[in-house]
Amino acid sequence: MQLWRYPETSIGTSEERMFRQFTIKELLQVENSSDVLGFVCPDTNIPMWSVIRVPLHRLILGDMLYGVPLLGGWNADAQPSQINLKVVSSISKSFIHNAFRFQSLDQQYPVLLMATGARLVKLEEGYFNNLSDHFISAAPDRTFAIEDMFDWKWPFPRQHSNVLIHTPIRIEGVLRGQLRAGNFREAARALVDLACARAKNEFDWEVREDRKRWLEKFCANRAASLLPRYRAYLSIFKKIGVRLLIKEEACYGGADNAAAILAARHSDMVVAEYQHGAISRGHNAYNFADSVLNNHNYMQTLPDHFLAYGSWWSEQINLPINKISIGNPQRAEVLNVQSVGLDQCRKILILGEGHETALYLEFCERLATALGSSFEVVFRPHQLERARVLAKHSGGLIRKVLIDNNQDIYNSIREASILVAEVSTGMFEAVGVVPRIFIYDTPKSRFAFPTLPFPSFSDVDDLVNKIHDEGFGLVSTQKIMSIWAPNWKRNYLDFIEQAVRQ
Repeated sequence: MQLWRYPETSIGTSEERMFRQFTIKELLQVENSSDVLGFVCPDTNIPMWSVIRVPLHRLILGDMLYGVPLLGGWNADAQPSQINLKVVSSISKSFIHNAFRFQSLDQQYPVLLMATGARLVKLEEGYFNNLSDHFISAAPDRTFAIEDMFDWKWPFPRQHSNVLIHTPIRIEGVLRGQLRAGNFREAARALVDLACARAKNEFDWEVREDRKRWLEKFCANRAASLLPRYRAYLSIFKKIGVRLLIKEEACYGGADNAAAILAARHSDMVVAEYQHGAISRGHNAYNFADSVLNNHNYMQTLPDHFLAYGSWWSEQINLPINKISIGNPQRAEVLNVQSVGLDQCRKILILGEGHETALYLEFCERLATALGSSFEVVFRPHQLERARVLAKHSGGLIRKVLIDNNQDIYNSIREASILVAEVSTGMFEAVGVVPRIFIYDTPKSRFAFPTLPFPSFSDVDDLVNKIHDEGFGLVSTQKIMSIWAPNWKRNYLDFIEQAVRQ
């Protein structure tokens, strides 16, 4: 068994940790059994594995690769989150908004976008979702949207008014699921027992008892909510007149995705997912064991099409679905109004990945010390850690390291001459903008990318040496073109025209 020890000069120096090189092939063996797929919701035939697949994977990956939890909800001893006035207000307004918006529908919309609100930004004209609203802008008269509230932020006023809030639909699904959960507890317990036993047998991962109890409860509640969610989506799709459902994270599974996609299929709709971030051959949401790919019931909960940024991304997915290179609307629109190739200063941008923040900051400090005054080292926190880091370091400086506070990552990467990342989407967004890109060679990056997509380094000393060699880290024009397809709007409009006609 190969063991991996983080070098003393790399990310991970704060703790003596050992990781073995874990692979996606090992992880997928947990589900590579017809028995795991045999537990189904009797009302919808949706495999119950769908509702716990990603949560269980995250528990495993947190232990095997990160050393920190990737999923907080499992903690049975945690105190319930305080329901503050902001949350109550947002929930109340979302129910009122949906009621009035439904009543005021004066036409049907053949295209429905379902999106998270994770990339919502406030502009002069109102809030704009950088992940989904570009698609609405391309065909505003034909498109409606259902959007989550990220961090309970009220997403109005906004540029596009054809929006329902997802929160009431989800709350109703959760509550109805809890009322029916008793009928699913025995099956949920058996499924969790089987999956955890397979993980123990395949790669010696052992689940703690409190986590196991949480998984069982989560599985029963979510499986019990499949039918209520399914019925709710059937009603919504009919009311809006949808012919094409385009859903963010459609491949992720879970009660909401599975119920919505099955309802779309039973309504003779076409289903697609638009790419929302980095995808790799080690991305568990887009790569499945043979048992899943051969299971009709599970495949009914996955999309027909995947709208990729470019051909390179499609090669990372093992799903037998139609993959179409659309391009990246946000990147294309930003770079269309901002010139590329400005005189970059000697600035190195380090991208956080949402976890192990202290270790990343320690890495940045070591790099800044090793480089001296030859380069400026800037740390850009991931969105998951951004508010916490900026609040703790309000001055924007930690000794020799600057904390990046740009709202838009493109404002940051345009100023950098070198970008360093481990598994961040941002290293791909920098392709074609930042001259030199380096990926940190760790068990996490090797899990995500069995073949690393950029020049790599093993520790701070190795990175410093390669930084001083100006031939290292350059990205070829051919790779740029495969990652970012041009003409996103034309590609997208061609797709929806064909899909709506089907």
